[in-house]
Amino acid sequence: MTTNYYQAATSKKKIDSLLIIEKDDLQRKGLTVALMDYFNEIRSTDNPVEALHQSASKKFNIIISDYHFDIMTGKDLIRRLIKQSPESRFFIFTVNLNDQCRNELEELGIENVFEKPIDIKSLVNKIIQTT
Repeated sequence: MTTNYYQAATSKKKIDSLLIIEKDDLQRKGLTVALMDYFNEIRSTDNPVEALHQSASKKFNIIISDYHFDIMTGKDLIRRLIKQSPESRFFIFTVNLNDQCRNELEELGIENVFEKPIDIKSLVNKIIQTT
């Protein structure tokens, strides 16, 4: 389990903190690079258990997460993250955005759901609109 930590060099008007939970290394790094200008601090991990540990010790303004993991269901992860960080705003990505997935996310109160591949411009606009 490895969590990467990035901190902004300059502090313009930025959102305080972001947690990225994405199992694909390339997508995780791409999101981090694309969002560096918008956050003071970014932590990223490929492991949902590590994400829960991070969320327990630090409150994040924004949490971006994949929805499908091998070691835990996305529904369980999101439910636990919401319990730990009810004030965080969640952005969920999935490859299989079918009716069951939509219903599960709706039941959890998640409004920001995106289908992969990720459109960074749409994501940034949505993040800016919600802050």
